[in-house]
Amino acid sequence: MDTRALFTLQCGLFVAAVGLGDKLNGCVTNTLLQQSHAPVKLSLTVDKTHLTHDMIMEKKSVAVSVLSTGVTEATIRRFGYSSGRDTEKFAGISYTLDENENPLLEGAEVAARFSLQVYDGVDMGTHTMFLCIPTSMEDTGIKSVTYMNYQETIKNKISEKRSDVMKKYVCTICGYIYNPEKGDPDHGIAPGTKFEDIPDDFVCPVCGVGKDMFEAQ
Repeated sequence: MDTRALFTLQCGLFVAAVGLGDKLNGCVTNTLLQQSHAPVKLSLTVDKTHLTHDMIMEKKSVAVSVLSTGVTEATIRRFGYSSGRDTEKFAGISYTLDENENPLLEGAEVAARFSLQVYDGVDMGTHTMFLCIPTSMEDTGIKSVTYMNYQETIKNKISEKRSDVMKKYVCTICGYIYNPEKGDPDHGIAPGTKFEDIPDDFVCPVCGVGKDMFEAQ
């Protein structure tokens, strides 16, 4: 079967996010759909391998930020190409917490925001379809990006740069490894930041030497 046919379905692109305890986490999905209008009911389908999935299962609520045509590659990399099990995805970015203490993105990359209560779930095999009722909805007036836009433009750009983004650098003095996927949130460097893009005054968090003492792995 030609799975590219699925890309013709006009889905959006979203960040589904949950706050649980002291952990904020989110992932990119293209599966937020309206199922009824009186009352308004939505469905959100999430891969079972994602930490976000497990957090939604436990909390029974989720915040969804609808991404706009202004979404950046950095945001897609942050929420779509790294795991919340070893990164803090909301470190160093602008967000607000909804009434359920779930994070919603802010700024020009967001076309709309939804706060959702989960009332049921359907096992779809690799995914769970969460059936939701919105407790709040906001339209920012910015045009939303489609999944087709993502496939045709953003994803290709990320794929072209991925080898550079994923390159790790090791401190030649102490052996500390800078991993761009994880960044260095404790020192204000967000996950997904290339070594070349971190400030020139960056120092090794272990031994304190400068960037010039690091080498690519």
